[in-house]
Amino acid sequence: MNSCAGTFATFTYTTTSWATEQAFTVTDGAGNTVWSVSGQASNSSADTSICLADDCYTIDMSDSFGDGWSFGSGLD
Repeated sequence: MNSCAGTFATFTYTTTSWATEQAFTVTDGAGNTVWSVSGQASNSSADTSICLADDCYTIDMSDSFGDGWSFGSGLD
């Protein structure tokens, strides 16, 4: 069993079309990246569980083509 002094969080990223264009990073209040995903295959899923210290977090989502996150790809 893993010990977590903060909040245990599970990130699940499921893609549909054009996933290779999409990326995101999760950063803590100091700007440190705690998880990131990029270049996923279309119609795939990536997930991880991490222990997050009590802090404020930012999720920065980007699209290299510049047309946004199309067709329902998302982060839960």
